[in-house]
Amino acid sequence: MTDTLVDGRHSGSLDHPRSPPRRALYTALLCAGLLACSGDGAPPDAGARSTVSDTPPPARVAGYEWARHGGNYMYNYYLPPAPSSTPWAPAWSPDGETIAVGMSGSIWTVDLEDGVDAETGSATAPGLATELTRALEYHFSPAWSPDGRWIVYTADNGASIGEGPHTIQLEILDVESGESHALTDDEFVYADPTFSPDGGRLAFVSTRPHGYFNVYVRRIEDGRWSGDAVAVTSDNDFGRSRLYFGSQDMHLSPSWMPNGQELLLVSNRDVALGSGNVIRVPAEARGIERRSTVLAEQTLYRARPDVSPDGKRFVYSSTSGSADQFNNLYVQPTIGGEPYKLTFFEHDAFHARWSPDGEWIAFISNEDGLPQLEFLETFGGARRRIDIVERRWKGSMGALRVTVRAEGISGPTARRV
Repeated sequence: MTDTLVDGRHSGSLDHPRSPPRRALYTALLCAGLLACSGDGAPPDAGARSTVSDTPPPARVAGYEWARHGGNYMYNYYLPPAPSSTPWAPAWSPDGETIAVGMSGSIWTVDLEDGVDAETGSATAPGLATELTRALEYHFSPAWSPDGRWIVYTADNGASIGEGPHTIQLEILDVESGESHALTDDEFVYADPTFSPDGGRLAFVSTRPHGYFNVYVRRIEDGRWSGDAVAVTSDNDFGRSRLYFGSQDMHLSPSWMPNGQELLLVSNRDVALGSGNVIRVPAEARGIERRSTVLAEQTLYRARPDVSPDGKRFVYSSTSGSADQFNNLYVQPTIGGEPYKLTFFEHDAFHARWSPDGEWIAFISNEDGLPQLEFLETFGGARRRIDIVERRWKGSMGALRVTVRAEGISGPTARRV
């Protein structure tokens, strides 16, 4: 049975600048895996698995009532970070001239070359950031439509206990008009929106209907839904709890193949340890049932595979099953094969995205502590960093000067404000 979503509502049928130390985490995960696995680590027989009941949500997990997966590690690595004044989640414009990023709770574009703004006539330069959205919600995870007119993104309402459900919704920006509107409006959590190659469908992750992360595709036209959501994956019980990952399977980070008929995604379906393998599935109802594994690895949320423009390879972030202390970038054929390590950093590199011509890979680096936008040349390995040199805000801004004085001290003193 196909799950449906109508007008953003369930129909009824259905800042962390550096990663925390991983050695203790992976030791714990390994121990959990040894305890959780029987023999070769296969899950219990399907007949022994429980089903998900339609019950009220439990107490909040990391603040989201309708996100029952994981714990702090998942929300450190996967969902939007603490508000950061530096870039996250880069997304190339279709012409390759700008990058959209999440930054300071808004969606911004960052210019990559010298030029002239077509709308204002003002000069642009590498590192010029222009704010496109602004609201009380925290905006993150931008993705362009292939024609460059739309940017879809997530919006976290930041609700505290007693203020209603804490949710992450999907919104979409008309780049020409500068106006945004909501695509979803319910109690669930949404993540990883991405347009199909022809722009006619949107793949995304949602915790509906029971609070567990699944992948959906839905038709979209002129910035509005034009069909019901189709569940590519569905709730599934592994049969026993997996430390940090629970008993319910998760399905994350969809990336379209160029043919528009298949997706790569991360799933721990039948996997005892980690957030899952990279699998290839048809972009259709119950596509998970026809999955093929292209990368078997103990991923930890930051894998986020991205398919190259020619569809032959995908880039992803990995610690190579904890063999590496840091997340580095790897590339591998989309039909499976041996991974090739692209970077050998002693810091993290993640959120990797191919340029439209396949010549560069944009990613986020925390080499200097705070996340920064960088590029890696696909053939040659040259690195280029784009520092934010100027910010053009969507609304008027002001400056606040604070001077702290303490009794018995003649001049200003340093204090945490």
